[in-house]
Amino acid sequence: MIKMNDKNSKSNLWYKIDVILKALGAIIISGVIALVGIFLNQKQSQISEANRQAQILIQTMNQREISSSNMRAQMFNTLMQNYFNGQEDETTQVAVLELIGLNFQDHIHLKPLFERLDKKLTEKTEQRRALRKAANRIKRIEVTTRLARLGVERGSIMLISCCRGKRSL
Repeated sequence: MIKMNDKNSKSNLWYKIDVILKALGAIIISGVIALVGIFLNQKQSQISEANRQAQILIQTMNQREISSSNMRAQMFNTLMQNYFNGQEDETTQVAVLELIGLNFQDHIHLKPLFERLDKKLTEKTEQRRALRKAANRIKRIEVTTRLARLGVERGSIMLISCCRGKRSL
């Protein structure tokens, strides 16, 4: 009988250990699942915040671009009106033409405007020299900009050969 009681005690002990371990396992698994859920929720919140900030940045950049475009359009209209007004002196027209060239070189072909003013300045050598200087400056900047877009360095031989020795008018 003692052996039977011993067996029952051992089985009872193992049964109790089994029940306790199953309960602990269930608690541990539930805890791990809860921690994973909390972690994933935090990650989702971080992603949502990053997306919100990116959206704000995009909206700000779009508004800035619209404002810049509107300002450039107003500036262009004002400069063109001043250039074609005819009441301005030749020095002012050279300055206006240079401003147009420096600010709108990608959007307008200036050669006809420079040629028109050059014909008008046939007898005025000082203004004509200023006009040619402005044309050369705009040409250098445009060549530099275009080469930079292609990845050519500023000091390269190609840039130097493009900008030297040729007259724009």
